[in-house]
Amino acid sequence: MRFASRLTFSLLITLSIVVTTVTTTLGQELPANSGATANAQAEIDAIQDQGAKLEASKNWRAALRLYERAARNYPQQSTIAARYQISRSHVDIARRYHDASYLYSIKQMDSTASQAVYREVLGKIETYYFAELNWQKILKSGIDQFEVALHDELFRGHHGLTVSHTDLQQYRDSVAHILASRVCRSGRAVLQSAITVSQIAERTLKVSQQAVMLELLSGTIIGLDRYSSYLTSTQLDDMFSQIDGKFVGLGIELRIQGNHLLVERVIPKGPAADAGLKSGD
Repeated sequence: MRFASRLTFSLLITLSIVVTTVTTTLGQELPANSGATANAQAEIDAIQDQGAKLEASKNWRAALRLYERAARNYPQQSTIAARYQISRSHVDIARRYHDASYLYSIKQMDSTASQAVYREVLGKIETYYFAELNWQKILKSGIDQFEVALHDELFRGHHGLTVSHTDLQQYRDSVAHILASRVCRSGRAVLQSAITVSQIAERTLKVSQQAVMLELLSGTIIGLDRYSSYLTSTQLDDMFSQIDGKFVGLGIELRIQGNHLLVERVIPKGPAADAGLKSGD
C-alpha cells in the first residue's frame, strides 16, 4: 500500500543520513566517588519541582526543554533521564495526533499493514543503524511509549478510551509476563512480541491493533537515541522542501529522488567524506 511505504520512509529518514556514531549521556552513571555537591543537589531538586509543575499543567514541550538541559548538566540522574523520555513521548504524540496525514494513516491502515510497516522498519534498523542493537530494549521502548499514550489526553480522546483500573492492570500483567518470559535477540522476535502486545491491548483496552502498533513503532524509533524521530508524511514533505539542494551538517549536498535522499555532492575532508560517502549514494 502506498501510504504504508511512505510511512515507513517517514519513520526511517533520520536513520538514512546518520554516518557517524553519536554518543548520548542521558541516564549515564557517574563514578560512585563523584557525587553531587549540596548546591548541585539543591538545583536538581528545584528542576524536579519545576518539572512536576509543568507536567501537571500538561506543558510537555516546556518540560522536555527543562529535562533536556538538566540531562546535559546532570547525566548521572536517572530520574531526570526518565522524565525526559516521558516528556518526549508526550510531545511526539501531540505532534503526530495534530497531523492530518498521520490520522489518515491510522484510519486507512489495518492490523496486517501496520505489522508489515513495523517489520520493514525493524529490518532497516538492523541493516543501517550505526550502533549495536539491544532488541529487548527496543521492544521495551515501544511498550513504554504505548504506556505513555494510555495516559495522554489527546491519544485517549481520539480513540475514545475509558479504561478501567482492572482492565489496565490485566494488560500490564500480561505484558510484564511477555517481557519476563521472552528474550528478544532479533528484529523478528521483537515483531512477534509486538504483535502479541497489540492483540492483548485490543482485547483488554479496546484500542485497535494498528493504533497500538504505531505507538510501538514510535517508541522503537525515539528509543534508539536522542536524534532519531518519527516523521509523518506532512513533516517529511516539509523536511524535504528545506534540505533539497542544500548542504547539511554532515558535509553533503542532498537532493530528493522519488522517495529517497540522493547524495548530490560530498564536501572534501568533511564528516561524510571521512565516512566514505560518495556522490550518487
